[in-house]
Amino acid sequence: MNSTTAAIGRLKHLHSHLTKLRLCTLADGAHELLCEEINGKGILTINRPHALNSINENVTLRMYKQLKVWQQEKSVSLVIIKGAGGKAFSAGGDIKGLVSLVEDDSRTGGSSAFQFLKDEFRTQYTINTYNVPVISLADGYCMGGGCGTAVNSKYTITTERTTMAMPETPIGFIPDNGGSYFLSHLPGNMGLYLGLTGDQIRGEDIYNIGLSTHHVTHKDGALDRLESDLISLSQPTDDTVSEILDLYHSKCYSGATSSLCSNIPTINRIFSKGRVEDIVRELRLEESDWAKHSLKLLLSNSPLALKLTHRLFRLTRRLNLYDSLSLELTVGGNMLALPTTDFCKGVRALFVEKTGKPQWSPSNIKDVTEEEVSRYFTQSNHLNYEFLNQ
Repeated sequence: MNSTTAAIGRLKHLHSHLTKLRLCTLADGAHELLCEEINGKGILTINRPHALNSINENVTLRMYKQLKVWQQEKSVSLVIIKGAGGKAFSAGGDIKGLVSLVEDDSRTGGSSAFQFLKDEFRTQYTINTYNVPVISLADGYCMGGGCGTAVNSKYTITTERTTMAMPETPIGFIPDNGGSYFLSHLPGNMGLYLGLTGDQIRGEDIYNIGLSTHHVTHKDGALDRLESDLISLSQPTDDTVSEILDLYHSKCYSGATSSLCSNIPTINRIFSKGRVEDIVRELRLEESDWAKHSLKLLLSNSPLALKLTHRLFRLTRRLNLYDSLSLELTVGGNMLALPTTDFCKGVRALFVEKTGKPQWSPSNIKDVTEEEVSRYFTQSNHLNYEFLNQ
């Protein structure tokens, strides 16, 4: 019997003898987030493989409610979050659904889109501050709100199949779900580069730049065996969990460098500039393939979202997660105020009409004034921005 078969056998044994399946309090859409207790461990599986496990309002609410139940009952000693289907941990939030909420709010005068952000951010903060270790097995696509869920966990496990990004500026939005916090706190200016361009990073690069805590591969069934070993722990502590994760990481991580890592000095230099216009100018002066690729990404993104993200990151690199989420809520709430905003234009052009060419307003970076940027950092008198105690 090989190691993969043995690992699967152990998981089946644990499921058959030690599983207590707990459905969350929301009956509708119960299949979209599978909540299990196995051997005193909580397992949350995002189960929307047809949509690359995008996180909608139902998944967000169910995840928060189940985490609170486990916390209050003290029934689990660690939590594992993973995605179903083998292709994605989670490719992000349900952005088409969010555009529909914006359109509904415009007709009704409601604030359901804003409430969705609040619910997302409450869940992210709960994951980050949870009373037992939370381990995200971020295999496959891990983007946007999915990236937030993974990186806000105490332990973020990525694989050779992981593709990670915070691709909000390409759709006219800002990095949210804590993205402005964990990206701006990366060493140097790598986080700003990723936040402005929305560029994708893969495999060991994710660990190399500090967005995951461990790198584990599928070779010889290592990821399956890791999950089995975590579930089998009798009394998990931070030390015993770290010991297991470090062991698997040491066997799987090759330490190979990449073109992204070789460009870190250039990234730090160019993205240290005080204005987006200056970053664009510096990229134009570079002749490398990386610079051409980065410039193409920047110039295709929403000019307003670029300016907002640049200001946001300058602020959040000095803030904690809670205050960063609060600032994201202020800016993001304003960006969802009308169906004519860049966010709605971006989602429609890229994912609904699929023209690939959003009509940004303003259409040029130089036309986005500092006064306009400042308006997005101003809270509305008609909204409640407290997202924890709702």
